[in-house]
Amino acid sequence: MNCSSKFEGQSDDPVGLKFLTETQLDFGPFGLESLFPEDQISINCATNAKHVSMMKNENTIRLIKLTEVAMRGE
Repeated sequence: MNCSSKFEGQSDDPVGLKFLTETQLDFGPFGLESLFPEDQISINCATNAKHVSMMKNENTIRLIKLTEVAMRGE
C-alpha cells in the first residue's frame, strides 16, 4: 500500500474541504461574526500551518497559546 502524505484536491471539492486542506489567504471571521458580537472577535494567524497541521509538532504549542489568550479575553 502506498499512502501519500499530500492531499490531492479536486476542482469540485466542497468549500469546507478546501478550508481544511488549502493554505488560507483570507483571514476573516468566516461567518463567525453572525454568532459573536463584532467587538469580541480577535483573529490570530498560525502562519505556515493548515487547519490539520495546526495540531502537530511546534504548531500545537502555538495553538495552545492562542487559545489560552482567547479564553482569558486578552
